[in-house]
Formats: sequence, structure tokens, C-alpha cells
Amino acid sequence: MADIKSLFTDQTGSGSSATDTATAVTSNNSGGGGSGGGATPPPPVIDRSEWHTAFEIFPWLYLSGHHVAANRAQLTELKITHILNVSVDNPPAEWLIKDRSLEVMHVPLPDEEQYDLKAAMDDTYAFLETARKG
Repeated sequence: MADIKSLFTDQTGSGSSATDTATAVTSNNSGGGGSGGGATPPPPVIDRSEWHTAFEIFPWLYLSGHHVAANRAQLTELKITHILNVSVDNPPAEWLIKDRSLEVMHVPLPDEEQYDLKAAMDDTYAFLETARKG
């Protein structure tokens, strides 16, 4: 089995085997970005039903917004054991940090092109690898 880093950097990777634990990666960054000139496009249609959905990336990894990460019943149902929060604006809820059944890591990553993600990746990969191994 390839290490965690290769799963995210090698597009030809075969994924991961299923385990009985999972990790939720949450973000609520606003996305910013400048205008390229010309007419302003209409705002995107927001499907708020997806705010309460955890999307399976691998059998052990889900991507969601903070609504899922703050829902104890959904975390239990999905067998979430680790939460990686990458939001600048919404750090993990206090009860998540105090909950001894969850491992929580908060890495405030700005959603900006010029931000160097490499600075946070080593610790993040190690956290995800721990979650994957259960």
C-alpha cells in the first residue's frame, strides 16, 4: 500500500482498502478571487442540501463542510475517528476538541493562490496516515 502522500500526489494510485474508521476533512473557506474583467457572471446557485453531506473520497476519508463535522450523530454513523479542519473562518467546535473519541487537527489554510500549502502538508499527511491506519 502506498503512503498517504502518494495517494494525493499520484493520480494513478489505486486508492485504499476499506477500514472500520474514517476521517472527515472540513473546510468553510470563502474562495475569494479576483475578476478577470468583462461582465460579471451571475452568482453560483448554492445547493444548501450538500452542506449536510459527507462525500466519500476513499473508504476511510470523507470531505464535508462544518455542518457535518458539528453533527455528532452523523460522525458516529460514518465511524469518523479523525477530523482535519482546514478552515480559516470556522475552527473546530469546542466539543469536538474535548471529545476523547475523536482526534482533531486544525490547519487554518487560506483559500488564496499565493499561499504555500507545502508548509502544512507534512503534519497533515502524518495525521491522515494515522487516520487511515486506524
